[in-house]
Amino acid sequence: MAMIELSLLPAPDYDADADAGAESAPAAAIEHTYFVVLVRLNIDGQELLAFPGVYSDRRPLPALGFASQLLRTVSELGHGESGTVTLEDGGVLSIARDGDHLAVASSLAATRVTVLRSDLLGAARALARVACDYVLSVSPAMATHASWRDWCPEVP
Repeated sequence: MAMIELSLLPAPDYDADADAGAESAPAAAIEHTYFVVLVRLNIDGQELLAFPGVYSDRRPLPALGFASQLLRTVSELGHGESGTVTLEDGGVLSIARDGDHLAVASSLAATRVTVLRSDLLGAARALARVACDYVLSVSPAMATHASWRDWCPEVP
């Protein structure tokens, strides 16, 4: 079993006023620019969100956009398929499925790991729940957004 740390922390300089009114913003804007948090993805000691000289481990990413994109990619890939998860300030995570395993690579650093799909899927589901809970804690009105059920189907 792989050791996976997939977590988010509120950014220390987070400005809640910047996300005021997000419940009426287009879904794409929310996925790419709102509710930015510090995210870490470490698998077996490899920092997959690191960008040498810029981010050593955690990097700022929009909570709903990253979490939902990662979960969708990991859960929907069939055997022999691959997909990408966009990192908003540059780069992508490439994910390829081979049976019960996923190969995960970063475009920003020479980092590539192989992990059981079930392990990463569990971590991605947990991150999605945390991201949804975080967004509601900052902006309860987000539960009224037309895309809320797409991002957070398990969160009322």
